[in-house]
Amino acid sequence: MSLELITSVLTPAVMINVCALLLISTTNRNSRIRDRIRNMNNTLIHDKIDLNRDVINNYIEQLKYFKERGRLIKKAMTFNYMAFFSFVVTTLFLFFEKFLGFSIIFSVVTLLLGLVFLFAYAVILIKESRINFITTNLDAELTEKMLDDTDKMGF
Repeated sequence: MSLELITSVLTPAVMINVCALLLISTTNRNSRIRDRIRNMNNTLIHDKIDLNRDVINNYIEQLKYFKERGRLIKKAMTFNYMAFFSFVVTTLFLFFEKFLGFSIIFSVVTLLLGLVFLFAYAVILIKESRINFITTNLDAELTEKMLDDTDKMGF
């Protein structure tokens, strides 16, 4: 087995691991959205506390952003899986090239396709991160409002 073959097989193998790590990270992001929505549901349904209009409006606004973030995460995960699949196919084409005489062009195309999918994944997550900061600001604004109201009541 030549050094060139080992090197060419390692590239897609490393990229497969990258996809797996990114998938774990993206799944965690999705879990945080789901946890935040469940927290809002518990506040609204189970705690049965008196919510003023500011809290309700804030939750309505945040929920729109959470739904958008969830849609983006789903799209990002799809691109991640497509990249993963491309890198697996790249590995197969490298095998076919070495032992069955396939052209290297198949391996190169699928490797580049996987990189394009990872780029699309990253672009989508940049957009999702920007929305995450918006919801964080909404949370901070609500907290400030509630603290101001508490301070005005003399607590």
